[in-house]
Amino acid sequence: MDTPIAPPLRLSVTEPAREVSHAEVASSIRTFLQQYTARSGSSPASVGLGAEAGTHASSTSAQLSRLAENVEKESSR
Repeated sequence: MDTPIAPPLRLSVTEPAREVSHAEVASSIRTFLQQYTARSGSSPASVGLGAEAGTHASSTSAQLSRLAENVEKESSR
């Protein structure tokens, strides 16, 4: 087993924060999922409740799909 990284683990800020609209976030997530589908051959639409338990990629895709849907709902408010 690898030795753990000593705390505190910090990410360095490389760019200042900028405002991003909900629509832009949802679009970025959807674009990522489409590119992921093209690379992996899996379909985010097929990773809902019928996905096999224990498949991390399917779980991540499903979570990202739900996140995009909720962000889109928020942007329409």
